[in-house]
Amino acid sequence: MLPFGLYEQVINQIINQHLDRLNNELIRIQTGPIDSAESSKILAEYLALLIRDVLDYIEGENDAVENRVSLCNSIIEYIANTIEKGERGFRHNNEIANLVRNHIIHQDAKLLLALVHTKMGLGYVPIIRSLRKQSCLKSKRQ
Repeated sequence: MLPFGLYEQVINQIINQHLDRLNNELIRIQTGPIDSAESSKILAEYLALLIRDVLDYIEGENDAVENRVSLCNSIIEYIANTIEKGERGFRHNNEIANLVRNHIIHQDAKLLLALVHTKMGLGYVPIIRSLRKQSCLKSKRQ
């Protein structure tokens, strides 16, 4: 069993400030670089938690969902623009930028609860599989 502590946290401004204040005689601090192979997963999980907290902070009875959707769409558009311009390590790729833009959330903010075929014929299955593939960027990665 691991001793009580804090493990595998992305060092952000808050954690960095606290690390600077700790008494190194009482607490052992170990840091290391974020592994390149794991960085997408680690940073995506970090951002997911942060974005969820930020979205919870948006107030308003009537327009909270609309404002949350707008913020999410702004983030998606920023990513698409960055890919389009070939910035921040992205290769310029209009096709991928457009695929990212296809993930813009529709303004009516509905959630698809189910899409299933109800007939025995398999004609509907390729349509459902196609939608699954189109909703994911991994199949387009080069």
